[in-house]
Amino acid sequence: MDLQDFILDFVYTFVREAVADRTSSQSTHTTFIYSVRDTAGTALYFFEYDGMRHLLGRKRNGEQGPTPVKTKVQQRALAGEKYRGVFETLHRLIRGPDPNAPKPLLMGMARIYRGLGVSAVRSITTHGLLWTLFDLVGNYIDNLPYAANSEQ
Repeated sequence: MDLQDFILDFVYTFVREAVADRTSSQSTHTTFIYSVRDTAGTALYFFEYDGMRHLLGRKRNGEQGPTPVKTKVQQRALAGEKYRGVFETLHRLIRGPDPNAPKPLLMGMARIYRGLGVSAVRSITTHGLLWTLFDLVGNYIDNLPYAANSEQ
């Protein structure tokens, strides 16, 4: 029996016994559903995290390989340029790097939200999979046959 069969057998046995004893199992149902939700959500986040680590050069043994992308802060530090503080960076982000020709405030504010799409896609995917799994487990539990001695 491999790990997947063991987990499925454990879940099936747990659900079957919890449904058979409905008088004391209401909190068990709730706890089980929350644990499935939390476990699935955590697994999805770790899957995405490890995928990003792999794409960004992390080796299998845990050491960091060559980083394919350097941030602006890293590039400036390696080039020997002076450090920019938080407020100076924020001002340059919103108004642009050229103080003689500042960008409009609205255009600069829109630049702050650049890259938000990646985070939104990750969250939509993760929560979509999470709630799909949650709904499948809930439907599975709802469709289990009742025990002969329990009330319907």
